[in-house]
Amino acid sequence: MSKRLPPRKVPGRRSPRWLVIVARDEDEIHAKLQRVLAGDRHVRVIFDRRGDTSRNQPWVTRSLRLHGFAVVLATRKGRSKPDRAVASG
Repeated sequence: MSKRLPPRKVPGRRSPRWLVIVARDEDEIHAKLQRVLAGDRHVRVIFDRRGDTSRNQPWVTRSLRLHGFAVVLATRKGRSKPDRAVASG
């Protein structure tokens, strides 16, 4: 098993923060991702709280439906940047 290299530090630049959004009905996926990612301070695992999925980006809705979760780059105050998001899977 190869070792992970630590991320490069760039002066004046903050490390990215990621949100792993789990579909509301995927308790097992949420629990597993919480457990696996617990030590990563740059990642936060949350349930999709939106009742109206029409507010989600189309790729997020598709990823939640197909995979049970989606990974997005977070900005300040927990808002995601859809143009810099990463598809799950």
